[in-house]
Amino acid sequence: AMIFGGTVTVTGAIAITKTNTNTVTINGNLNGSVAGSTWNNNAGILSYGGANAPMATGVLNANTAANTVNYSRANTQAIRAVAYRTLVLSGTSAKTAAGNITVNGDFTVSGTASFNGGTSRTHTFNGNWIIDTAAPAPFAFTTASVLNFNAPTPAAATSIGGTTTATLAFNDVNINNTNGVNLNENA
Repeated sequence: AMIFGGTVTVTGAIAITKTNTNTVTINGNLNGSVAGSTWNNNAGILSYGGANAPMATGVLNANTAANTVNYSRANTQAIRAVAYRTLVLSGTSAKTAAGNITVNGDFTVSGTASFNGGTSRTHTFNGNWIIDTAAPAPFAFTTASVLNFNAPTPAAATSIGGTTTATLAFNDVNINNTNGVNLNENA
């Protein structure tokens, strides 16, 4: 494991590639200094505690197999609008999408965190939705937005469920998984 207690800046048009399978924790913000600054999250877990979306300047690559990005701040956070393999929202408070996001694996909300889909966004989920948060409103959109639940690769049935006892209230939903989507009753 590796822990950075403050801000991490990728300076210049260089790429930082995380290849270890352990957790790298960044408690401050992660950003680049120019558009070509790149953070490649190729394996393991990036536990991100910054308030701002990671790599707001630069590139965040988080879609390779066997990687997870965990927005873990004990307060509100902005979620970077990119494609993720596995996305976890934990800690506390609302985690707000800064743009359209795609999750090609599982999407989990835990702790007392909640997912704020943002204003007029389209989000695509190609895996399971696991809502294990104790937040009274685990999911919110500020205006009409769309959720697409698509088939993962390889093709398989997916599910929406978890241990939350709160109501999951959706706006527009498209289910595009010919293998099925299981709507599991919450505990």
